[in-house]
Amino acid sequence: MCPAPGTVITSGAPGIGRATADLQAARGADVAVLGPDVPAVDKPLHGYTADVSHDTVLRAAADTTADGLGGNDIPVNNAGSGAVGTVEDNTDDGRRHERDRRRRVQLQAARRPRAGHHP
Repeated sequence: MCPAPGTVITSGAPGIGRATADLQAARGADVAVLGPDVPAVDKPLHGYTADVSHDTVLRAAADTTADGLGGNDIPVNNAGSGAVGTVEDNTDDGRRHERDRRRRVQLQAARRPRAGHHP
């Protein structure tokens, strides 16, 4: 029998990421969820705290999850960010910061879904 595939989901603790993690686990995958504030997750999920907008952090997380899962077979890029509050509450600088961070997070996670494991 083949080992369960290792699935890594960025921003996998809340919302759509968590639903994806639960579905993958129900289908037999060994699942790691990554995020800047990952709460304790119940087995069979594995939680890893990592801000994937930073390349060195993403690479380290890829190594750690690959070791913990026996491989990063199925990468799921669910990373993103957004402003909280009303339009009036958010300044132009705040919106630019969130836009730039969102782009950085999405690009990093998309460019390096298996960082450290492929040239």
